[in-house]
Order: sequence, then C-alpha cells, then structure tokens
Amino acid sequence: MTSAAGRSAELANGDKLRVPPIRPTLENSVVLSGYVFRPGPFAYRAGLRLSDILPSFDELRPNADRHYIMVRRESRRSKKSR
Repeated sequence: MTSAAGRSAELANGDKLRVPPIRPTLENSVVLSGYVFRPGPFAYRAGLRLSDILPSFDELRPNADRHYIMVRRESRRSKKSR
C-alpha cells in the first residue's frame, strides 16, 4: 500500500493479508465484550449511555444474564500508577 505497484496488486483466493495495529491502546473509546453478538470498541462521546451501545436485549446472545453487568473504567492516571 506504500507504492503504486502495491496499491494495484490484485488479491487471489487464499491470499492472506496482515494488517499491523496502528496503536496498542484504545483512547476515547468504550469496549463492549462478553455475551453479546457485536463486541468491540465504540467511539466515546460526552453523554454516551449504555443504551447507545446496547440498544435492546436482542443484542445479547441466548441465555445471557440480563440482570448482571460489570463496568470497568480505566483512566490515564490509573494506568500510569500501575
């Protein structure tokens, strides 16, 4: 992708692409994980609510415990003190 030849290369069935991470940490994001259909990071914004990320129980996998949720917060300050 850094040269014209690389950008014009065609992919074939069975090719493997390796995309290295851009940065090792997620900043200004909320990560949804657990027994959900679409886990992953979501962009943080002021006023963000859980219902913005998980709008209904339909987003949970079957047999998920609807009465339990764990929120873990990390801040830059707490990461530096480790």
